[in-house]
Amino acid sequence: MGLDIRVNVKVGEALEEIRSDWENELQKNEAIRILEKMGQHEMLSTRTGSYAGLHVLRLEYARMKTWTDYSAGENLTPRHLASHLLNHSDCDGWYLPEKFDSPVWCKSDGDKYHVSIGSSYRLLEELCEMLACKDQWPEDMQWRWDALFVVAIASCATRTPVEFH
Repeated sequence: MGLDIRVNVKVGEALEEIRSDWENELQKNEAIRILEKMGQHEMLSTRTGSYAGLHVLRLEYARMKTWTDYSAGENLTPRHLASHLLNHSDCDGWYLPEKFDSPVWCKSDGDKYHVSIGSSYRLLEELCEMLACKDQWPEDMQWRWDALFVVAIASCATRTPVEFH
């Protein structure tokens, strides 16, 4: 069972928006590199592998930040709670193309949390921070990072939410 990450936009549309309007050249080039390998008429959907693949990204981000107290969703501290990569549902949630400081959790069924909402812009910022340590990434990290990065930048460029499903 894998984690599907979707943006309800065609790959070609996302590529066109990023090529024409995205200002950060490094981010633009990374997005073009990834999107050009995809079918231009397909809806943008990626996978980080299993849910464990998302944890690989999260653990690498925490390592890069030298947050040795981070443990894949357990005992989150205030600095972890502000992270849109770390403090987000593994399977049910959205990233909205809006800028806001901390992720939001929507409650139902008493005190159980069911849906999380993060900022696509903040997620993109955190993923771009990881590029500084790219030469230290584990071997299987690049394609996992690509999968999450491309939906984050496409969401921002097309103003379309990212859905974790």
